[in-house]
Amino acid sequence: MTEENIRALARGFLKKNNLYNFPVNLNKAADAIGAVIIFEKLSPKISGLVIEVNDCEFPYIISVNILKPFNHKRFTIAHEIGHIVLNHLKKQKIMYEIGLLNSELKINKFEKEANIFASEILVPTDKLKQTLSWNLSDNGLSKLFQVSKEVIKYRLNQLRF
Repeated sequence: MTEENIRALARGFLKKNNLYNFPVNLNKAADAIGAVIIFEKLSPKISGLVIEVNDCEFPYIISVNILKPFNHKRFTIAHEIGHIVLNHLKKQKIMYEIGLLNSELKINKFEKEANIFASEILVPTDKLKQTLSWNLSDNGLSKLFQVSKEVIKYRLNQLRF
């Protein structure tokens, strides 16, 4: 899937679920896809993960490392929502079952796609363009969208500002 296709899918997700306000309400986003978010102490190397649960009211559990900073946790939740919306769980499960996932290539591809999705739902292109006229610093944009300065710099770079 191309980056623009992923971004379009993310914008469609926001529109379909009436997530127009920013910072985006990630609890509402998770509810829209049947995911419950839990915060727990995980290994410092792990930001979060998503698990598919069969025969349950909430078919997905997003586990987030409680030890990470607030903005990091928000990106992690959006990233895991991306895995669900992009159907990575089903694709990865199928690849494991037929033995095709013996390299990091597909995992890295899925991680990159989930990052693109997360960056778009947390800092939607149209909302970012709208705020540029406000002459906010990177720090101000970071606070407005409740993301790290790195995410803001990444998004501004994508728009070539």
